[in-house]
Amino acid sequence: MEQAKELGTFMFLLTGREPLERKEEVIALCNKHTDCQFMVFTNGLAIDEDFADQALRVKNFIGAIHVTGRTEDLRLDSIFALFKGKKLPYGVYCTYDKSDAEDFAQESFFDDIISRGAKFCWFFSSLKREEDRGLCSDENVPRVKASAHDQLLQGYRHDWRLYRRQVLLQSQR
Repeated sequence: MEQAKELGTFMFLLTGREPLERKEEVIALCNKHTDCQFMVFTNGLAIDEDFADQALRVKNFIGAIHVTGRTEDLRLDSIFALFKGKKLPYGVYCTYDKSDAEDFAQESFFDDIISRGAKFCWFFSSLKREEDRGLCSDENVPRVKASAHDQLLQGYRHDWRLYRRQVLLQSQR
């Protein structure tokens, strides 16, 4: 961390498995490096009132909550309400493939997460299904088939059209 700060990096993304399985360590990291921001990509299951109070106290924790395409998920209702109620900065991240890309391509999806208080939305494309993968001349190197690639490209273009029309990052007064 110290070396990263010496090089000018003050924003850190905590990803992989579930970072909040070790939520005490995440809060300790936030306490130790108050000059940094920590965005934690989480499914949200470890977030409770006590953790939200700690995140509010340290002031440098930003939650990125995983959304599967349906924001009416009861798990999301309680997490979003908790973060919004405490005025904690948070947003969502979505992992999609060709089978559920349309779930995220609706303007109503963005309207919903914005109305719930999300300040950002990350998208990660995933080609996790075998039929979405092809092989190039080297059998060990996966290559995207044209149909899956075209759909992901179409989703990317759609994301930018929405971005131009919708303000996703809003300041609080």
